[in-house]
Amino acid sequence: VLNALVGQAMGSENPKMAGVWLQQSMFWLTVTMLPCLVGFFYVEPALLILGFPQDLARLAGTYAKYNVFWPVPNGLYQCMRFYFQAQGLPRPAMYNNIAFL
Repeated sequence: VLNALVGQAMGSENPKMAGVWLQQSMFWLTVTMLPCLVGFFYVEPALLILGFPQDLARLAGTYAKYNVFWPVPNGLYQCMRFYFQAQGLPRPAMYNNIAFL
């Protein structure tokens, strides 16, 4: 959706609106993702309730806890990538790819 909104703003020669869409997208992505990430801390108990073996549930719970920090930066990266892609600027997107590798 961000790609279309930024592309439309750039097409109407309104780069300020493109920046507003980027900021709105990044803000709402972060705000809505944070409560969802709480569930990453309950993977082990959920798997145990579902009848998975203890060692598998523990391993999956540990993996989920280490991955709780990844979705927010990845989401912000995707927002910036779509923003630069819609503007037809390949270099900033390339630098973002390098920074977030």
